[in-house]
Amino acid sequence: GISYTRGKPTLQAGLSYQHPSGLYMGTWASGVQLKEDSPDYEIDGYLGWYTPLSDRFALDTTLTHYRFPGDSDVEIDAYNEVTVRALYDDALMVGWRRAKDFLGSEHDKSALELAYTLHTGSFSIEMLTATHKYHSFDDDFNFGNEQRDNYWQFRLGVGRSHGASDYQLSLDRTNLC
Repeated sequence: GISYTRGKPTLQAGLSYQHPSGLYMGTWASGVQLKEDSPDYEIDGYLGWYTPLSDRFALDTTLTHYRFPGDSDVEIDAYNEVTVRALYDDALMVGWRRAKDFLGSEHDKSALELAYTLHTGSFSIEMLTATHKYHSFDDDFNFGNEQRDNYWQFRLGVGRSHGASDYQLSLDRTNLC
């Protein structure tokens, strides 16, 4: 979605575990710089369940907790997000996400996602588009000006699986200026 590094590159890493039952959990961390005096990193934890509904269809549900530890004077509060995704052949994905009180504000945010991942052996190519929307907004919480309550996200990524590890390189863009 939107850059949390003010357009600068940053290191990101994550660890995850998936049980054969479909239950999975993990953590993810990234450098951030939302404002000049903002926290330096974001740490997220997630818990999810992937369940096949048939040979071709599956459902994936996730609860993610976002935290921005660091400078206690900066008002960037933790928040939770619920995600529900339907998958076809583990390649075509339609998803919905909802965060109440986004970044500790009184504003809820949701997203609709559509993605396709082409799997070729140990390599993959991902194409994603999503629309993000605030359910209410004000001068502090908007997408670029007081009249804008939504934006589009576009992603193109390549991935590689090697043993128990997955690597991904992605380019994310939005229609925001």
